[in-house]
Formats: sequence, structure tokens, C-alpha cells
Amino acid sequence: MFVPFLIVKNAFRHKLRTTLTIVGIVVAICAFGLLRTIVEAWYAGAEASSSARLVTRNAISLVFPLPLNYAQRIRQVPGVASVAWANWFGGVYITERNFFPQFAIDATSYLDMYPEYVLKPEERKAFLVDRQGAVAGRKLADQYGWKLGDQIPIRGTIFPGTWTFTLRGIYDGADAKVDETQFVFHWQFLNETVKVKFPRRGDQVGFYLVEIRDPAQAMPNRAPSSSAKLTTPIGLAGTNPLFRNASTVASALTTPSGPSKAPPSGTESRWEPMTTPGRPARTAASGSPHQPH
Repeated sequence: MFVPFLIVKNAFRHKLRTTLTIVGIVVAICAFGLLRTIVEAWYAGAEASSSARLVTRNAISLVFPLPLNYAQRIRQVPGVASVAWANWFGGVYITERNFFPQFAIDATSYLDMYPEYVLKPEERKAFLVDRQGAVAGRKLADQYGWKLGDQIPIRGTIFPGTWTFTLRGIYDGADAKVDETQFVFHWQFLNETVKVKFPRRGDQVGFYLVEIRDPAQAMPNRAPSSSAKLTTPIGLAGTNPLFRNASTVASALTTPSGPSKAPPSGTESRWEPMTTPGRPARTAASGSPHQPH
């Protein structure tokens, strides 16, 4: 009994010191909890990502597009199972405070590549046949009270004008780690409109999503592989034979999306995402695409 009594007695001898000590302990515990929450959220996309998906983008920065005809060249790389593409839209819904990721996607190939986005068959069909259709994640739809059939106007920033989409589907994540805040619509609709208003910006994509047959090929330290062919800089040094004659300066810089957990830096966005995916320097991982820096 003597020791506890001594502790209590001395604790109240200097009330300011005791108060500061308690505050310091509380701040340390709260800071640790906050940092752990941020770290878990930071890597949520990577944890939900697929090791068979890669992202291919411009060597200089994500903001520079790639030609649409690169898709066929990428398909010819041995080991590549399928190719999809998308554009970051970056629009504003009502006010700038309502931020959420928006992508114009090649609908069929993109949805096939992301089975973790669970969409009802009838909603998928309605989306695919509607040129102005869109699909939103469950959390996003619940946040804004969207229902199937709602008209959703988004003011373009990268692509000027007001774009109105019809919500044709609401997807659920296959598990708790899947991002349900994405908003996607048809890349073809975006491209057709852009080609009328801004002809020189037509037939361009923001990035390619590449699905490979063997996930082991995605590891950069294993060669030769399809990943090694895709990670060769193209256009800048002219070293990649697939793109040696390409006039657009571009590079297919890729990385596996599974166990890798290096954070993004600068414009070297870590996707899937984006995102995702969904995060390694000058690379992209494919969970769900995430917004560019």
C-alpha cells in the first residue's frame, strides 16, 4: 500500500507537471492511432489490388495522354491477356467540395478486368447499351442519395462543359477492401464529344490497364517477361521496338499491384486505383485507379 500511496501523493504535489504528463500521453496515443489509420487507408487500394494487372502511362507524367492505337501494340506483347484504357475526368459535381474519382473507361474490357466490382447483370447490360450511362460505387451513391435512372450533371474541368450522365448501375465491392467511391462512364462517349469540340484531343487515353496471364511476370526483377517489355521507356530513348517509330513521347512504366507497398511520389501515382487502384516510384499498381496527384 505504501507505493501506490506515494505515487498518488507525489502526483498531486505538482499539478501542472501531472497535467502536462497526462496530456502528453493522450496526445501520443491519439497521434499513433491517427497515423495507423492513415497508413491503413493509404494502402487499402494496394491490399485490394490484383497482381495480374498493370498500368501503362506516359513516361513524363500522367497528365500527358497516350495514343489509342497503342492498345493493339500492347496486346501483341507475349503474356498479355487483355488491355483496357481509361481517362481521368476530374469534373465537379455541384460544388468543388464534392470530390470523387471519375473515369471514362472502355466499358466492356474494364469491367471484365475488375471482377471485384460486383454489378448486377441487368445493371451491367443497361450501362453497356446506354451511351451516356454511368456506374457509381455503393458508398458514393449512398453519400449523394443517387438512385438508378438519376441524371447526374458534372461540370468538366479538363474537358470543359456540363456533362450529364444517367446512373445505370451501382456496384458493390467483393469485400470490404474494394473502393466503392468510383464513378465511371463510357470513354467512347467522351471521345466522340471531344473529337467534335477539340479534334486534336481525340483518340487519346490517359492510361492503359494491362492484364497478364502469369502474375509472376509482373515482378520487375524477373526477366524476360511481358512486364520487362512494357517497362522499357518508349519514345524518349527509342529503345522499345514496339514504339520506336511512335511520334508521341511516351513510356509504359508498370509495376505489380499485389504485395508492393511503396508510397507514391509526385506525379508517380500508385493505382488500384487507381488507384487503383489501390501505392512505387514511376510505377502504377492496379487495385482500383486513384486520382492523379
